[in-house]
Amino acid sequence: MSGLGNRYLVWAALCLPALWVGWPVILFGSIPPGFLTHTGEWGARLMMLTLAISPLKALFPRARPVQWLMRRRRWFGVASFAYAAIHTLFYVWDVQFLSWILFVAGRFYAWNGWLALGLMSVLALSSNRLSQRLLG
Repeated sequence: MSGLGNRYLVWAALCLPALWVGWPVILFGSIPPGFLTHTGEWGARLMMLTLAISPLKALFPRARPVQWLMRRRRWFGVASFAYAAIHTLFYVWDVQFLSWILFVAGRFYAWNGWLALGLMSVLALSSNRLSQRLLG
């Protein structure tokens, strides 16, 4: 396979935002201002793209770009979960106090993030071939 059909090229493209946003963490070991926001944004963007693929397929069933996206929809969903997990892990690393995490988690404005991570975890756990086979 060559070009956009190469799975390694697609995964490298999905990793580029993480490298772009996270190079200070990689090089210096510190979380730059806005890092948490950017990782969460990329997770949300990829999730919106993943969720938009099925309606695009319904609107344009024979379009080659939509067919390409449809074959790789699971990859986009897993990448979205990875960005959300990175967002959560660095949030916990930045805060470092369980009492503060629980205090903020009890606030209404934090529920959407924790709920999204929980739902995405279920989807990520069920996205492998074995789970797909067991689910039918």
